[in-house]
Amino acid sequence: TVTTLAPHAGTPVSTTIDPTVQHAAEAALAGEKKSAALVAVNATNGDVLATVSVNSAGFDQALDGHFPPGSTFKVITSTALITHGLTPRSAASCPGTATVDGEVFHNAEGEAPVKTLLQAFTESCNTAFIQLATGHLATPDLPAAAAMLGVGRSTHIGLLSFAGSVPQPADRADLAATSIGQGRVVMSPLSMAMVAAAADTGTVHSPQLVVGASSTSATTAPATQLPADV
Repeated sequence: TVTTLAPHAGTPVSTTIDPTVQHAAEAALAGEKKSAALVAVNATNGDVLATVSVNSAGFDQALDGHFPPGSTFKVITSTALITHGLTPRSAASCPGTATVDGEVFHNAEGEAPVKTLLQAFTESCNTAFIQLATGHLATPDLPAAAAMLGVGRSTHIGLLSFAGSVPQPADRADLAATSIGQGRVVMSPLSMAMVAAAADTGTVHSPQLVVGASSTSATTAPATQLPADV
């Protein structure tokens, strides 16, 4: 026995969880055979309304998981491209493959032809984003865009949580992989939900779960506005 702690009365804890939304989230993943997670947030203030992890062996992958975000990361890549002068009308193409420094990247099957960045985003065309990223961005630009959207911010929600990590690409091939959410990029469902909320409202919030938890830390970032063109 290392030490013994005397019992003491607990105190009430308030959370932002909405029971109706939480029950709906649990129902949405009921019956899933594979590992899965879901986070619902109030986009206007960052409140976590529901969080569910299933088939995760007790690990809270919804809040603290480290996963490649894949094509959801194209929201961040688009942010980087727009802040470097492109618009939704900027020219783009969607070839079947793109080769960067000898590494070949592929598309999924069935993309429609694209002529603009907006169409490339709509079709989620990997090769279009790789061409645009390697043609217009430097290696620090994707981490900077991710930070603009709140990725990597210190979070204090009352439970362990992961705010995402976007390392600076080591070379052009790594930049290409990063632009489509592969390579060394890892995010949690919570961190991508906050990115979606920021894109929806134009305001970047820190997530909130346990009422008062974030107010105890001076490192929690205040809400910030995205540039209007983004």
